[in-house]
Amino acid sequence: MSLTNKLKELIKEMENTRIAMLTEIQQKRSSGKYSGEYIADLTLKTNKEYSTIVEKFEGKRKQLIQDYINEQQGKVEIIPSVEHTGALNSVINLLGSISLEDSELNELAKPFKSNMLLMELLYRRVKTDGGDILEKYNETFKDFKTYTVKREFLKKIKEFENEYFSKSINDANGGLRTSIYLSTLEKTENQFVEKTAE
Repeated sequence: MSLTNKLKELIKEMENTRIAMLTEIQQKRSSGKYSGEYIADLTLKTNKEYSTIVEKFEGKRKQLIQDYINEQQGKVEIIPSVEHTGALNSVINLLGSISLEDSELNELAKPFKSNMLLMELLYRRVKTDGGDILEKYNETFKDFKTYTVKREFLKKIKEFENEYFSKSINDANGGLRTSIYLSTLEKTENQFVEKTAE
């Protein structure tokens, strides 16, 4: 399930909780069975309770985002071994003297292709006569391209870690913020899915 859909479920649960709490106060107020003092105390108590519930939901939301980030990062190899670093140096030295085709560079890079740090260093050293390096060496940098798109996406996702829910039970603008929040996140997530599907 996408992060957006998981957050939609969480936000819906939060909103249902808010509405249920407000409905209870309204029903008691409308019934006429309770004094104004009781309703005022109930409202104050409910607001405090709601604030505590919001804190729990914020924790759940942040955990959902962190779990998603961890899942997307997977087990990306970034610490290079001496052997892989040596292989990279050999490829870089060879690139300094001759031009290589994508299939040739791909074959030479195989020992360290799973290490994104070394692939980034190789990417910086590759020279092309105009054009995009990722296009010319598509096969060689395919995994690296996906990794860079994912890395940028995860940076944007971190922007959604700031507190979202209002601690005021009467905050009627929550629905508008929810729509903006989810719309922006969904667009970001869809762009990521499109770019990594290529």
